Amino acid sequence: MNLLSTIVLSAALLIGGTSVHAQIEFGGKPYGTDHSNALPEAPVEVMPAVDAEALLAEDALRLQESKQGPFRFGFNHAVDLGLINSGVWSTMSNGDRVWRLGIRCPEAYSINFVFDRYVVPEGAKVFVYNEADVVIGGFTAASNPGHTVLGVTQVPGERITVEYVEPATVQGRAELHINQVTHAYRDVVGSAPSLNESGSCNNNVICPEGDPWRNQIRSVAMITVGGSGFCTGQLIN
Repeated sequence: MNLLSTIVLSAALLIGGTSVHAQIEFGGKPYGTDHSNALPEAPVEVMPAVDAEALLAEDALRLQESKQGPFRFGFNHAVDLGLINSGVWSTMSNGDRVWRLGIRCPEAYSINFVFDRYVVPEGAKVFVYNEADVVIGGFTAASNPGHTVLGVTQVPGERITVEYVEPATVQGRAELHINQVTHAYRDVVGSAPSLNESGSCNNNVICPEGDPWRNQIRSVAMITVGGSGFCTGQLIN
């Protein structure tokens, strides 16, 4: 099937259900990037090594046997990481608090993860960043309205930091827990198609062949499924 347009949408598709929870960012700058000298070093949770060659061989065999399913790019680690049992808290002079946690996946091209519990009070923000100053966020109470699950997109590199900034006025009201970390053994960040561009085997949406389907083109998206695979999705009104 020809894909006329690809829009990269970061989402977590819940296994056994049909709910999609996509990230909505509101900008800002992490506290830790400007005040790293004033904060203790964040503890780092190191994930087990991943045998990328074996996984790529599995993928090649599945393709050879024409087995259907998502395009797999990563390996999912089951984890138990949250505000209570991991990371480090720091209290600022004004009473605000900052929680930070490092996550490392050795030799990963990128890391993404799922908050299976995401409850953030008004005024608080969550950021995710790597050692090369790539920052996503801030995520707020409005990032997943009506839900308590949030999927966070791929961040380049083998090491990321998760940061939660909490105003003193809402201290202790957040619930943050990560149950899945995905180690990307394929370079999906570097090879991902640009917004509104087609894959190498498809017609570009700018071409005249796409004119009769302009509305449909804008509804097609590439969705992260289960944290470790890509599928094509379509927005239906």
